[in-house]
Parts: sequence; C-alpha cells; structure tokens
Amino acid sequence: MHKVEYYSASSLGTYDTCPYRWWLNYVKKLKQLDNPAFIIGTAYHKSLELFYGGMSKEQVLEELKQQFIGSKEGIDQLGIVRQCFNKHQEYPIDLPVVSLEYKFDFVDPVTGLRFLGYIDRLAENAVIEYKTSAFDYKDKDINEIQVVLYALAFLFRVGRLPDVVYLSVMNKKKAKKDNYVPQMIPVKVGQEHIDRFYLKATSIADKIEQEKFDATPGVHCYYCPFGKKGTNNCKFSR
Repeated sequence: MHKVEYYSASSLGTYDTCPYRWWLNYVKKLKQLDNPAFIIGTAYHKSLELFYGGMSKEQVLEELKQQFIGSKEGIDQLGIVRQCFNKHQEYPIDLPVVSLEYKFDFVDPVTGLRFLGYIDRLAENAVIEYKTSAFDYKDKDINEIQVVLYALAFLFRVGRLPDVVYLSVMNKKKAKKDNYVPQMIPVKVGQEHIDRFYLKATSIADKIEQEKFDATPGVHCYYCPFGKKGTNNCKFSR
C-alpha cells in the first residue's frame, strides 16, 4: 500500500486528471522537460512577489533580465513576462499585503490529511492567486481543488474562511494590447464547495493508498509532461 506524507493542490489535481501521470511524477519521480509556459508563469509570479515585497518596477525588470538574457528563447520569454508585468502595473490589485508566498502546512481535522502548499498573496480578508494563461478564463477553467484548499489554509491561519478567493488571470497573448484588462475573478467558497473537496480529497487518498494508478487518456495528454509533448514516458498517450 502506498502512503503519502502530504497533499498539495497540484498533486490532488494531477491525480484527478490522470492517476498514471501522478504515479510517473510522484512515485517514479521522472524528470520533466522544461516547459516554456511554466517558466513564464513562474517568472511572472516572481516579478509580482518582488514588486509587492518592496522592489521598484525598474529593479524588478532588471532582476528578470538577469534570468532570461543569454538565448533568443530567453529574450522572447522575457518580452512576454515584461508585457504581463507592465500590464499588471496598469491594473494593480489594490488590497493591503498581509503575506507573500505564504506557506501553509496543516493537518485537516475533518479528513485527517496533511495539506501543504504556497499561496501567492494573502490580504486581510482575501486570498489572491496569480495565473498566466493563453486564454481568458471561463467558469470551467477555475480549479476548484486549489481554490477550496487555499480557503481552508486561510481558515486554518485566521480562524475563518476568506471573504473571497481572487484569481488574477493574465492572458499572456493579450497583455501587449492597449485595451486589454486582466481578469479578476472572485470565488466565494461555501460549505458545499468544502464538502465536495473533502469527498474528492479522501477518495484520491484512498485510491493512492490502494495503488490505483490507471491512466485516463484524453485531451490533457497533449499537454502532459510525460506524454505526446513531453518525455514520451506515457505509453497511453502515443
């Protein structure tokens, strides 16, 4: 039987998408190829962490240069990150910063599961999560597992649920357009969301313990780091 020390939003979401991908990642620990979207998203997150942590806009851009300069691909990626960062300056999130890159680590009293992760930003009554995307978000694109887990982390820290979880979505394909306005999606987490999260999390934990790692091929295979566009370690996505 397979035991897991802790669960994150990413690990729960990975298993929910494809148990075999979870196994390749968390049990086999296979190396994943560099993903340009991940690199850009990580750098954008870092730029906002530095900016809200006290760095000037000019200092942040200089930090980004040091990371990306050295290859044509890096310069292209720097251009996208800079466009996203500059657009965020036009439409900043006007909420006081309580914590940046807040690390949570708690044992949930209802499920008995340990949850660990990082939240981009905490405000007094809200959770803020930055997203970069190649498209505008619709309701179906909201990651309920992540939203609810972050709300529970806020609850564990503060003693109550946040008023709202904000998804700050930057469409990197539109960021260079003058008339583009980034999305600020508010999600109110209620008891029905929490109940649904508990059912899913405990079900995933039970299946992992029983070593149920069957593949669930689908459209997601195209983007899988172990599938068609990745390391080709997945025999089900070829």
